[in-house]
Amino acid sequence: MRYFFAILTILSVCASCLTGSADAQISSYQFDGDLTNGNVAAPDGTFRQGTSSLESVTSTATFGVGVLGDVNGALRLDGVDDWVDLTVNGHPSGDVAAGSFSGPGLVSGTVMAWFRTSKSLNGEDRWLMGSHNATDEQAFELGYDGTQFEMLAAGSNQGDTITVADSTNESDWDDNLWHHLAFSWDFFVPGAGKVYLDGSPLTPTTNQLLSNSDPQSSWEFPMAVGARNNEGTLDGFWHGMVDDLQIYAELLTDGQVLAEFNATTPVYLPIADFDSSGLVDGEDFLTWQQNNGIGTTFAEGNATEITGDTVIDGDDLSVWAGDYGLETAPEVSSVPEPATGLLVLTTLLAGSPRRLRFRR
Repeated sequence: MRYFFAILTILSVCASCLTGSADAQISSYQFDGDLTNGNVAAPDGTFRQGTSSLESVTSTATFGVGVLGDVNGALRLDGVDDWVDLTVNGHPSGDVAAGSFSGPGLVSGTVMAWFRTSKSLNGEDRWLMGSHNATDEQAFELGYDGTQFEMLAAGSNQGDTITVADSTNESDWDDNLWHHLAFSWDFFVPGAGKVYLDGSPLTPTTNQLLSNSDPQSSWEFPMAVGARNNEGTLDGFWHGMVDDLQIYAELLTDGQVLAEFNATTPVYLPIADFDSSGLVDGEDFLTWQQNNGIGTTFAEGNATEITGDTVIDGDDLSVWAGDYGLETAPEVSSVPEPATGLLVLTTLLAGSPRRLRFRR
């Protein structure tokens, strides 16, 4: 019996090594039809539209199919003026209390989320979240800086910053599939900052060290999700969907980040059934063809509308090609053989530079 309990203890310890410490998780936004934070000590979000902290209007958030295939399970952002206000107490911030895991403030931490986008970013900044103070220059931002993923954590002393970035091409992830993004940092450990895509650490291009005497302060402007609050002005609006945003006040290891990624298997349902016939077929291709370049809605052939896209183009054709022959009922798993004519068309699409890599 003692050996049985010893094994249970070992398994328990190993399990805790694979995920973040419970007391270190300071925010958890599931975006399951609302902006509630699962951690009661952290603020809920308020959906806003606008480019100014003071003048943005409160609006109603919209949600799409989440990473687990649940309806209204992920936040939709239009890339124009949508953002979520987490208030000046939004994490990560200087108000995080010191503890056995980290603190105070932005000393160390990990932020991760699932995201989905099919819209080419065209070299523009697109931030998943961020806030930047005006008086003491303290800042936190993560997202895409126009050329690479980037996380910046800056203290109130000038020059005390950590910037972690990678050199991946956006074509690796702007494919309308769900991807997992994570950033970790530690102000006191040189080289500790990392960026992860789908559980794998990428090579950082910059990694600086913060002075351990740097005081931490709170935000002057609300922490934003879906944009960066740059001294009261919102910019770099994210275009697409975001799900399961988690923030830890500790630096998670490579194994812990990989475990968080592996704990979720994205669910993809065929969506290019524009005429709602129950089958993705040639009629749906004709719908796309007739509205290519001129339509905007799903019924007109916009398969990437769920990510906030409003243009019917080759991205939507790629979705149709990946879905062709599939029934749209979730419980149906059989894949009918395509007709000869459409098989030729699908073969031709194989040469397209923007084919959609659907996981089944």
